[in-house]
Amino acid sequence: ADETQVLTSSLSAVTVDAAAPKPPTEPAVGTEQRLCAITGLPAKYRDPVSGLPYANLDAFRELRKLHPDPKAPTASAETASHQPAEPP
Repeated sequence: ADETQVLTSSLSAVTVDAAAPKPPTEPAVGTEQRLCAITGLPAKYRDPVSGLPYANLDAFRELRKLHPDPKAPTASAETASHQPAEPP
């Protein structure tokens, strides 16, 4: 085996296997830090409509203003459905 001696900070010799795999230089897939599209803070959530990451409820509300949910009822549809029927 190809072995090399390395001095550690405590100045004791440690044997290291040079053929051992090196740790990855980039983070593993899916572990990269995502930032909120509105605040720039670390995002914990992802908006299902726009796919954008967001950090908190205020950021989600801003995303909803910019990207309304096409399946959600609109205010005009709600008020129309609550109007009493006109008499015949």
